Amino acid sequence: MSRKSTDRISLYEGLESTLGPADKNQAVLIRPGSVLRLGSPVNQMYSSIYPSLEFKEHTLADLKSLKKLKGMIVVVISILTLTQGAHYAVLRPEKNKNFHKNLDRLYAEIPGSLEKKELLKL
Repeated sequence: MSRKSTDRISLYEGLESTLGPADKNQAVLIRPGSVLRLGSPVNQMYSSIYPSLEFKEHTLADLKSLKKLKGMIVVVISILTLTQGAHYAVLRPEKNKNFHKNLDRLYAEIPGSLEKKELLKL
């Protein structure tokens, strides 16, 4: 997603970002402790929610298995900023259990996952 000079990203106790031109006045605040719900994938799988940040290790089966998590309540445990400037919310299930198998965390691109309604504010 390209940034215009009028868009801003700032960090303070989380991530506050102003969305695209249609949402100029609507600020979305995501910070550790925020409670969210996993929405519907935009296609056959989530395009902004991942099982890890090791993108080369993702398999199609792993990405498709995330569809089963639709509707799950999650909590933001931290916000990561990568060197390229991308921001990710680290998510865990609300009840401190694993999502499935050995998967205890998910990573959601911000603001992409919010814009695509793959993550929903409660």
